[in-house]
Amino acid sequence: MKKIAMVIGILSVLATSANAGYWSHTAYSDLNYMGGATQMFSQEYGVLLKLQQDIKNQIAKGVTSKSDLKPGISLDSVQSPDISKEQYAKEYKNLYNIPDFNPAKVSKADIGGNIEQVQKASKGGIKFLQGKGKSYGYETYELLDTVNPELPNAGMSPSQYYIQMFNKVTGQSIGK
Repeated sequence: MKKIAMVIGILSVLATSANAGYWSHTAYSDLNYMGGATQMFSQEYGVLLKLQQDIKNQIAKGVTSKSDLKPGISLDSVQSPDISKEQYAKEYKNLYNIPDFNPAKVSKADIGGNIEQVQKASKGGIKFLQGKGKSYGYETYELLDTVNPELPNAGMSPSQYYIQMFNKVTGQSIGK
């Protein structure tokens, strides 16, 4: 019962934080052409997914107390951002080979395969979820940690945000 309460508490904090950091782009790719759009979650979402998975893995291995949880990244890897959020936004489309999208100027044939194109350019670091005529993209922690941009809502690097959220969820003060 104690384990269930811990899982529910952790997941509720992560869910609240993930929703607060959500933002979307104009359509980049459309799985159903005129039927939907692709929206991108903020970079914070990928960090929170990693944190959630790291905690779930520890719980599955028998950890039952928040104070016994350990971060899934090394404290030695925590660093300041290498690129500002403004600069990252300017370079984003070029980094991940995202085409311009203007339905008046782009044919259906040109749109097909853009998700695969973006996944290839990001080496699988941008993942897509699909549902109800829309697709949602997010950057994985691994991609974000490699590029190391300033996160748009948190104003810190992915590794700094990971540790901040780890401490918030577990009530610990690691890395301070």
